[in-house]
Amino acid sequence: MSAGRKSTMSIRLIQSVSVLLALFLATAHASEDIRATNQAFVAAWHADNLKETATNSSLHSLPRVRVDLAAHTVSFYAEATGNSPREPVEFFLIGEQSGNAYEAIAVALADPAQINSGLQMLGMPPGRSADPVATRFWPKGERVIMTFNGIRAETLIRDSRTGKPLAASGFVYTGSSMVPTEDGTATVLAAQTRPPYSIASNYNEPDSLLDVPWQAPQTAVYSHQILNTDFLFKPGERILVVISPEYPDGKRRVQDLHLTIGTADAMADGPLTMADARFSVTNQTSGTGLLERAAIDRLLATFTGLIDDGRDPFVEVSIQPETTLGLIRQTTAILKTIDSEKGIRIEPPPPGDLYYHAFIPNEAFRHRRDRYIQPWELHLDATGTGVLTRIDEQWTQGELKPTLTTEDIPVGSAENLLKVLSSQNIDVRGIYVFAPPDLTYERLMRMIRPVLPTHPHIHVYLEEKPAATTTPPLVLPSPNPDPPAADPPSPS
Repeated sequence: MSAGRKSTMSIRLIQSVSVLLALFLATAHASEDIRATNQAFVAAWHADNLKETATNSSLHSLPRVRVDLAAHTVSFYAEATGNSPREPVEFFLIGEQSGNAYEAIAVALADPAQINSGLQMLGMPPGRSADPVATRFWPKGERVIMTFNGIRAETLIRDSRTGKPLAASGFVYTGSSMVPTEDGTATVLAAQTRPPYSIASNYNEPDSLLDVPWQAPQTAVYSHQILNTDFLFKPGERILVVISPEYPDGKRRVQDLHLTIGTADAMADGPLTMADARFSVTNQTSGTGLLERAAIDRLLATFTGLIDDGRDPFVEVSIQPETTLGLIRQTTAILKTIDSEKGIRIEPPPPGDLYYHAFIPNEAFRHRRDRYIQPWELHLDATGTGVLTRIDEQWTQGELKPTLTTEDIPVGSAENLLKVLSSQNIDVRGIYVFAPPDLTYERLMRMIRPVLPTHPHIHVYLEEKPAATTTPPLVLPSPNPDPPAADPPSPS
């Protein structure tokens, strides 16, 4: 190629880059101009709000946020991102400091901390974010209704798998979280101080001020939720955001309950069935007893009554010592079917107890050949003692599966088990327990409770198939279609 032709191509390349750079700068300047115009509008709006508060005691004006105690509303302005409807959406609303505008519907022109203060002025108590590592799979808190220029925020997003908007179920006011400042002298709101500066997310973002009321792990919903083409905002369009409590009269949706699983005083001979199970329920907020050693049908009726009344039962589960593993297995299988967006929400267990999923493990992992990792196996007899099995994988080049070698170590006590596990340098924090269905919870926990701090991931497999049982169907309200949500991940 001649030097002249190379020179011509270089000039054309430089010209193309220059054009692209000019377009980028022009777009950036246009965006800055739009933001400046919107901020000027908000400043004037705020000044008007300040004047109005002087003559109206029900109005309060926070920086760029209007709180109306009589109307039970928190209002502020946002700026639409104008993103393509083909792109995934992860946020309804983010703060101005966020770098996630490319996956958000709008950017708030008010600070997350001021919005948070406004909600608390309405009497909204901060809730709690989901945290699967801590076996908290549900965002917890009272709900709010949020609109963008009068449009329900949920309808702005469509699920590409169903073609339908998200269920209009409101948002959970988790309140983000408080995190220490850099110097450690104070705490600040996470949504105000660190990425993604989320005010409202469509997945369970731990630091978001508002969350969807269902289980929505980020990896499960990403790329499936896009803008609803029926409601598109122009880039830079000014949006009036209004947030109001679901229950303006102060009614509380969140109900903190404690459920105790036990057995009847007189039980039939042979394997226990659900007819032998008894349930006690206490409202932990008021201390009121809702049930005392009742059968399964009354338990389900109690939950259904709360849900029909627009309540969310958050249920902590404990198990009485004499309850057998076979009965626990049957009970927890039922609890799993109602641990749902339209049912109850099961909380982490009391300290030193097992999360209920431990008793309904993935049956595919019962067999060593079907596991992707080999935890310890603990085989217990009816007395609660037994054998600890270490399983090692030996990989051979060209083979799809490893060769397994095992070592059986008798363990006669919890102290013995703890000593063995402490002496083994294996980075597996799980134990698969194999036990007869008539082993009691007390004997199981007497053996494994001391090792829970180092081996918290416990899965209990029954050595025999539990007795079949028929349980009354649970009737739950279904005001909305099922939202896009994934099954909660296993604790292990």
